[in-house]
Amino acid sequence: MYYDNPRVEIHRAARAHGVRDADIRHAAARPVVVADIDPDADPPKLFVIGPDTAGNLLELVMLILIDDRLLAIHAMPLRRAYYRLLPNDVGGFHAN
Repeated sequence: MYYDNPRVEIHRAARAHGVRDADIRHAAARPVVVADIDPDADPPKLFVIGPDTAGNLLELVMLILIDDRLLAIHAMPLRRAYYRLLPNDVGGFHAN
């Protein structure tokens, strides 16, 4: 079942790699990895790894807005360089 997170907004830049809005929201609502990129920035930035609606892993960059809404500014299929961030039991990948 699809969960629509109303607190996630999507900037047009997040669509640059062809990731659908539904997949961005799905990944944001079911994060496997969340890392602060720049917590002292205004607004703070998060790096998120989560599955799209088909279970493929996406990487997202999100801004935390003043009222705790999230604004996705980057979304694309997870690049191999970030597999090392995944827990060992996700997607069959193991950090080496």
